Amino acid sequence: ISWVIIVLSLTMSINSIFAEDLKDGSLEQLLISPININLLFLAKFLSNWLINSVPLIFLFYLLSYIFGINPIISFYALLCFLLSSLIITSFSCLFSALILGNRKNSLLATILIIPIIMPIILLTLISIDSFETNINMAFNLMSLVIGIFIIFLPIKLMFFKLLVKNLD
Repeated sequence: ISWVIIVLSLTMSINSIFAEDLKDGSLEQLLISPININLLFLAKFLSNWLINSVPLIFLFYLLSYIFGINPIISFYALLCFLLSSLIITSFSCLFSALILGNRKNSLLATILIIPIIMPIILLTLISIDSFETNINMAFNLMSLVIGIFIIFLPIKLMFFKLLVKNLD
């Protein structure tokens, strides 16, 4: 249930991450300024993650104490949710840049991102589920999620740079 709420909150905001910047012209100003475009992407996705995902995840963590879930498992789930939502938010920012110039296809980014984030969600849920029985498998699965983030972040930065530079 918690993943459904997190994914819905991210997909609801996917269309507006860069839309205001494009509409008021600040995106063009940032493109002609000496600021690195990769820093713009990192700042946008980290701020979006801090505003949309982190409060929900800490709310779920507090609710786990109310419902009497094992504190160690709750803390591990908190770390897994934070890491996975960071990856999902970075993909959301990339897909938001993909639909930047085309407002009529705003649903396209939401549809395209679901198959990409599903493996991350499944790996996280399996890791949390196996934490009690097989801690090594749980850590290996989360290491795989960390590897996905490390491998795909430079690729996302490259695609973001290409998408924003080719805006008309």
